[in-house]
Amino acid sequence: MNLEQEVARLRERLDQLERSRSRSGSEWVNESEASRYIGKHDEYLRKLRLEGKGPPASLIGRRWMRRRADLDEFMRNPSRFA
Repeated sequence: MNLEQEVARLRERLDQLERSRSRSGSEWVNESEASRYIGKHDEYLRKLRLEGKGPPASLIGRRWMRRRADLDEFMRNPSRFA
């Protein structure tokens, strides 16, 4: 998949998520939920965090958590978080 196809896929996924947002619960999601939220494997965002890349994450208690708004921005413009 080339970059343009990946961007188109992410934009479509973002549209789907925005439509379902009213049904979503908390503004914060754990790392596995966040990866699924953006349509990636559970370990995807963990790997980015360990490399110092990706959307911001906060350690809350013993869990790495991410805000949905940051994930939405990551899907709109992934290069901003490289």
